Amino acid sequence: MKEQWVEVYLTSMKEKQHLLPLLPKEEWVLKIIIENSQWNISFSRNKIGMLEDKSYANSLLHCTLQDWVYVISGKQKLRQVLKMGEATYEGTFRSLLWVESILFLAACPVYVTHTV
Repeated sequence: MKEQWVEVYLTSMKEKQHLLPLLPKEEWVLKIIIENSQWNISFSRNKIGMLEDKSYANSLLHCTLQDWVYVISGKQKLRQVLKMGEATYEGTFRSLLWVESILFLAACPVYVTHTV
């Protein structure tokens, strides 16, 4: 179930070609830990997708499934979830702003009709 929500976000991100200029030229990796599962998502202008190698990441986001769904659906911004103490983020403040922007701009509210 958790992997489905990561896939939903990646599909939404790939469909939004206007966001490509916001992506870095070089690969940038975000490790997402949702409860006890983890995924490394690679962002670059050439590729957006999950990585098999989970050893390296530029930043780390740890949250619950419910918070992840709220963020990718655009119902809440990442920093709101962080302020409430529902999630943690490890990385620079600049990368946090970028991740929040990418998550919000690629939000997929259409998909979030199921209960979590």
